[in-house]
Amino acid sequence: MDVLKRLILVVAFALPTGVFAQAPSVLQRIKPGDPLSYYVKFGDDPKFSQVRLQFRLQGAAKPDQQNMPTQFTITSDFDKPNGPGTFSVRGKVSECATGTYELVNIVAYYIDGNTSHTYEYPGTGKPPVTVFVENEHGNLFPPLKSVSPNSPRP
Repeated sequence: MDVLKRLILVVAFALPTGVFAQAPSVLQRIKPGDPLSYYVKFGDDPKFSQVRLQFRLQGAAKPDQQNMPTQFTITSDFDKPNGPGTFSVRGKVSECATGTYELVNIVAYYIDGNTSHTYEYPGTGKPPVTVFVENEHGNLFPPLKSVSPNSPRP
C-alpha cells in the first residue's frame, strides 16, 4: 500500500502552557513566537532525516497586514523517530498575518538529505488541522515605491 495512503496524523497540540489536551476539532489560538508541536505517524517505519509541516492562511490577510507572510513552517528536530514511523515535529510560529491557518503539506526528507516527498494534507478522510494566529503587528514590509538606476559618478 502506498505510504501516502497510510499517512496518519496523530495530533498532539502543545499549547503555549504546555498542556496536551486539545482535540483536532478545536481551533487553537496562538501568537507568533508561540510553540506548536505535532506527532506525525507514517504507516511504515521510513528512514527520514526530517519532517516539515507547512501551514497556509485560509482567505486573505487583513488590510493592514497585506505584506505579511501568509504561511509558516515548523520542522522536526530529531535524530531518530519517536517510535516506529512516528516523528515529533515542533517549532515556533514565525511572524505572519492574523487568521486561520490550515496544515496543507507534510514534507518528508529521506535520510540521504537530497530526496523529499510532499504529502498534501488533509487528503481524503483526514480531518483538517487548523490554528488561529493572532498578530497585533501591522505590515512588517512597507509598500515598494520605486527602483531607479544608480549611475556611477565620474
